[in-house]
Amino acid sequence: MELKRAFNQLAYQLIYPAVLGSIIFDLADPLREFSETRFVGFIIGFYFIIDYLHMTINLCDNNESEHKYGGLIDIIIAFLFCFSYFSLARTTTGTPDLTSINTYYLYTLIFISLAQILIILYEIPKNG
Repeated sequence: MELKRAFNQLAYQLIYPAVLGSIIFDLADPLREFSETRFVGFIIGFYFIIDYLHMTINLCDNNESEHKYGGLIDIIIAFLFCFSYFSLARTTTGTPDLTSINTYYLYTLIFISLAQILIILYEIPKNG
């Protein structure tokens, strides 16, 4: 039981807020010009905020997931959002060629899709 509590604390008190804070901090840069890439970054950030609120609402009164591996699954979901956002951010750093940019966009799509699939699979037993 202690291991489950440790994963829950790691997920809900450290990793989720840290990833969300990093994304918000990066998006809040007022000196960065607005582009399609930045718009997609806002969408990823918005979906992560929605997931964070949904997760927080679904947690029990003791801030623990009712699923046996809920904390671990939520850690994976948070990192997938993080990987998606920072893969997107790589398209704007340095002078990558078109192939590299397309590869980063593909990584962005793969990571965000995996996060959404995990969220759906995570919710099926609760709603089934």
